[in-house]
Amino acid sequence: GLMGWRVGYLTYSKDAKEIDSELIKVQDTIAICCGEFAQRIALHSLKAPKDWLRTKVESLIASRDCIRQVLEDFFGSENVYGGSGAIYLWARLVFVFRDKNGCATDKVRIEDDSQFVERLAIEF
Repeated sequence: GLMGWRVGYLTYSKDAKEIDSELIKVQDTIAICCGEFAQRIALHSLKAPKDWLRTKVESLIASRDCIRQVLEDFFGSENVYGGSGAIYLWARLVFVFRDKNGCATDKVRIEDDSQFVERLAIEF
């Protein structure tokens, strides 16, 4: 796969004026041209036999599913988002309180980064 090696483009409707200013912000943080290495990998991927590409995609799907399962087991499936169109996953942090034996006694959903830092300071 090309994880970490971005090659592509973005299009959107000319009627979607509400995202113009947001895309300008994003544009400023993206390299204008991808490196030669990424371009060569992309070209090879386009020219490679379909079986080779299918194997790579299946490997990415297996990795994504494994990571998603670990996140869901820890945070709960209701707190894990994404992964349907790419390997990007987001997890809403849940702080798990444990007794002296390591068994979960309670869960508190972390609503923002300040709350997360406070919980870390209290517990650790």
